[in-house]
Amino acid sequence: MAALAGLMFVAAPAHAFWAASGSGTHHGSVATLPGGNQPTVTATLQTVTVTWTQTAFQGSRVGQVNGGYLVRRYPSGGGAPVDATGTCAGTVTGHSATLTCEDFGVPAGAWEYTVTPILKSWTGAEGPVSTPVSVVALAPNLTSAVALAPSATQTTGGVTLTWDAISGVSGYNLYRRTSSGSYDFDAPLNGATLIGATSYTDDGSELAPATTYGYVVRAVVGTAQSGDSNELTVTPISRPAPPTNPSAVATAGADIDLAWTAVSGVTGYNVYRRTASGDYDFANPLNGIAGIAGTTFTDSTALDGTHYRYVIRSYVVDGTGTRLESLDSAERSVTADGSSPTATSLADPGSPLKGTVTLSATAVDDGSGIATVRFQAAAAGGSTWTDLCAETTAPSTCAVDTTTFGDGLYDLRVIATDVAGNSATSTTVAGRRIDNTAPTATMSDPGSPLRGTVTLQATAADSGSGLALIRVQRAATGTGIWTDVCTATTSPATCSLTTTTLADGGYDLRATVTDLAGNVGTSAIVSNRIIDNTAPTGMDIQTANVSGTLARPDTGDVITFTFSEAIRPTSVLAGWSGAATAVRVRITNGNPDVVSIWNAAGTVRLPLGTFTSGKKYVTQTMSFTTSTMRMSGNTILVTLGGPTGTTQTSVGSTTLQWTISGGVTDLAGNPITAATVPETGAADRDF
Repeated sequence: MAALAGLMFVAAPAHAFWAASGSGTHHGSVATLPGGNQPTVTATLQTVTVTWTQTAFQGSRVGQVNGGYLVRRYPSGGGAPVDATGTCAGTVTGHSATLTCEDFGVPAGAWEYTVTPILKSWTGAEGPVSTPVSVVALAPNLTSAVALAPSATQTTGGVTLTWDAISGVSGYNLYRRTSSGSYDFDAPLNGATLIGATSYTDDGSELAPATTYGYVVRAVVGTAQSGDSNELTVTPISRPAPPTNPSAVATAGADIDLAWTAVSGVTGYNVYRRTASGDYDFANPLNGIAGIAGTTFTDSTALDGTHYRYVIRSYVVDGTGTRLESLDSAERSVTADGSSPTATSLADPGSPLKGTVTLSATAVDDGSGIATVRFQAAAAGGSTWTDLCAETTAPSTCAVDTTTFGDGLYDLRVIATDVAGNSATSTTVAGRRIDNTAPTATMSDPGSPLRGTVTLQATAADSGSGLALIRVQRAATGTGIWTDVCTATTSPATCSLTTTTLADGGYDLRATVTDLAGNVGTSAIVSNRIIDNTAPTGMDIQTANVSGTLARPDTGDVITFTFSEAIRPTSVLAGWSGAATAVRVRITNGNPDVVSIWNAAGTVRLPLGTFTSGKKYVTQTMSFTTSTMRMSGNTILVTLGGPTGTTQTSVGSTTLQWTISGGVTDLAGNPITAATVPETGAADRDF
């Protein structure tokens, strides 16, 4: 037994065996069963193929006769062994040098394998472990993908997915794509935390309306994932888009007009209202049960002066008849206004009116505020009103060009309209006259020349607003610098012009007239009326021998009286125009002889004065009865006619002396200054 014990120690874990043939002590050799070889392993899904080289024993392979191998599976990283299944279960035998078996239904994970030889009752040493092999889990089976209704704050609802459980897995990863996209297997929907259950809800926060999504799930063991599950697709339930561009406008009568931009594909719209301190009642739309088909709605239940807020929602109806509303549109607020503007008035612009007139008005509105103030005019007493202008800002003024209207009487008013459309009309300012037509004026001609105090007269007329002022004016001829002579408020205007306060010379005269509208008319100018307050004087006396004997008065000789200015012919001879007329020249015998001019009958001496040469021409008084007299400018020329007697020739040269005693006037009527005027020029023989 001691020898057996030593054998057992040396040969363990191999076993010795022998056969007894009598009594006594015997000795024999002991054989040792070698251990298993290291296998190689590969995995296909959950089947692991194990391959190893057979262990040789006494020239034979262990698995050929009465022997085989035990295949074990170990969790990679440590843990209790598990006997393999499938064709690797029990004792694996075979004649070939390399044996292979398959371990079926291997749970997902990393595994290592060993083989241990067995020969009858002998068990060899367990071989070294294989390199680890990863077994992936079976792909889960997605069983449902259900779209959820959106929550109150969601535009798009979520999707709940369920799948069959896979045993032995660490958890699951869920992936999503759009119908035109691809899965990103580096970014599962569940993030870094595996899904422990067999369902998951994609909450919809990243889901877009009207978009179809595909989902797959993978089982995870450790760091290994299974293949993809079957794909399920689903289109999330989405609210329609809310209406855009909402507006809320207060209109007349306290109504509120709402409008918005249409949303494609919706069934209709609901309007909701609240006050500033109230809440929206989404169970009871303002429009009632029936939705709004169009994009406008009038709230006719608003109360004047109340401030309201509005939102609009679009909605669709699903197959069950359930309405799914959009989220709220942008909120709009407005105050209902059913009251007309107050204190609407037009300031009286006065009358008459001309040119551009500025009208002004006031209007007050305590509701929505003044939108426009329209200024209007109508023919006096008429009902057809014409807009003059519309103002949108205060103060309200309107510049009216009255020249675009015919002269006449007009009524004026304003209409104030608030933002809501309520309006109020002012009291009519009636019978305002428009007058853009100038009055007419005529200046009477006072004649010329003028002296002393002269009466000037002008007449005027106006068919519109009436006369306001007539001015009679003067200006030095051609200067255009006018000075009032007098004014009057009625026609005719008569005034006295004291010419002695003015310098002699030419003056223009006119009348201007202003009507009550301020239109001014001007008469034609009475031009170059001469003022002459200077008395004429004798300037020169000449006699000229024209025919006959020098120094003897003969028929045809000429006497020339020269004055400082033109003389009025009638002041020389009644009824004389200055044209050649018959007169009589008388030479009075004396010492010396005196020459004078008489009318043709010789009965009236003309007021031309007398002259003398200091010589003797006659021995007795005699006349030239067929003499003529004519005027040329400021001279009077007398041509001697036939004498009534014989004249004689004078001796020597002398200077004539002209004695002027008065009676002659200039054209203005100034009497000539009495004086003795000597002949100018060198002394001559005369006649």
